[in-house]
Amino acid sequence: MKNSTSMNCASRALPAIRSAAAVLALGAATASAATYTWMSSPANGNWDTTSANWNTSAAWVDGNDAVFPETTSQRKPNVTAPRTANNLTINSSTSYTIQGVGPLTVNGTILAKGDQTFAVPLAGSALHVQASAANTTVRLNSASNAQGSTYLEGAYAFILLPASDGALGEAPASPENNIFVSGSGIKTIRGGFNINSNRTVVLSSGASLEARSTGSPLVFKGVVKAETADSTTTRLLVNHIGIFSAVVLDPGAGRTNAFGRLTVKQIVKVASGVTRLSGPGSTGESANLFVCGRGSTSGYTSNQGILNVDGGELYSTQGSIYVDAKDYAQVTVTNGGKVVMPNAVYMNGNGTPAKLTVADGGIVHVKDLMISDSTTKSEVWLEEGGLIKAERLYMDHTGRPCDFHFNGGTYQATKEASSNMAAKEDSADYWTGVHFLIGEKGAVFDTSIKNTRLGLSLIHI
Repeated sequence: MKNSTSMNCASRALPAIRSAAAVLALGAATASAATYTWMSSPANGNWDTTSANWNTSAAWVDGNDAVFPETTSQRKPNVTAPRTANNLTINSSTSYTIQGVGPLTVNGTILAKGDQTFAVPLAGSALHVQASAANTTVRLNSASNAQGSTYLEGAYAFILLPASDGALGEAPASPENNIFVSGSGIKTIRGGFNINSNRTVVLSSGASLEARSTGSPLVFKGVVKAETADSTTTRLLVNHIGIFSAVVLDPGAGRTNAFGRLTVKQIVKVASGVTRLSGPGSTGESANLFVCGRGSTSGYTSNQGILNVDGGELYSTQGSIYVDAKDYAQVTVTNGGKVVMPNAVYMNGNGTPAKLTVADGGIVHVKDLMISDSTTKSEVWLEEGGLIKAERLYMDHTGRPCDFHFNGGTYQATKEASSNMAAKEDSADYWTGVHFLIGEKGAVFDTSIKNTRLGLSLIHI
């Protein structure tokens, strides 16, 4: 009898990106496919066309649906030669390792649960992966897979753990859509390698992709964009260590809505080139970039949110940065790094300080630098060689002091205004709780533009 899960996967809506020829070919394969189930006691471990290892002692026929059950004496099927399956289902919480010289082509979907490993080289026009249960990991151990695009799909969250960029298939010769993420469950790519700059990552509406390192950083160098305009639910998350090198975060040509959110859960380093954020900015978790120290946001337990702009440039035509720090979060801009935002950089301390450090040639150029807090102070450290350029420095104190530390850095007002430096709080005393602290290397105020509110009378030491 045909496996119902396999039928559902085969009959699911096909992504629009596939060509008409590919759809017709897959439809023909699906119509003629039978379901072959790996035996509980196969004759041997070979996945070939002669061994009686399937169903009730049947040999494999290429183009069928392959199902690997919970119970079997052979958990390392050996693909002895090129093999083709329509759909491949691992219906087992106990691990399988599919190995051999292959290659193995799966024209439909790999549906898995548990922790499953593909050590065999993969081939075909595309690799479609789904989870049938929570806590699923699919490992791609071959460093020379030849499949085309990679699709991470379905309602369940899962982890894809490629051994290298090559495990994601042959890299395109020029930039093109190559990694597709869809479905409600958060999809995670975990690794410690550089993702080829020609691999454009496409997130469908409401999709979330999490980047997580395995010790060494996972480095993005290409384009991450939205397939549909969605400004509230589509997001890229970075948990542990990720490095962006000239990445473009793009809502798509002609779109006015934000592609979604880049959420920093632990450490992101902008190392070189220009990383661009697109779409209209907002505050809070709707900002284009949300650096998050909250342990519980979106169900995550990370206790750090660190954005390090070190030599690279983070640029937005319409975006803003919002730092919300319940447990701890910080932004550092050093070594010639630049943060250029037309709207605002928000530092919001909530529980423990949110901290912005600008030093060693780092530049923060924004319309407004907004520093606020509710239960504890937020801090700005403007060290030697650092430059903050803003129309307005705005400090909003409602609970505890906000601190602005000068130690050799420069603050430059960029536009004539009636209030280039201002602060407010709930109490009647306008400046109580807002501290300007000057270290031994002093402070530099560029007042080349007329400024009526910037002066020593506003500096508290």
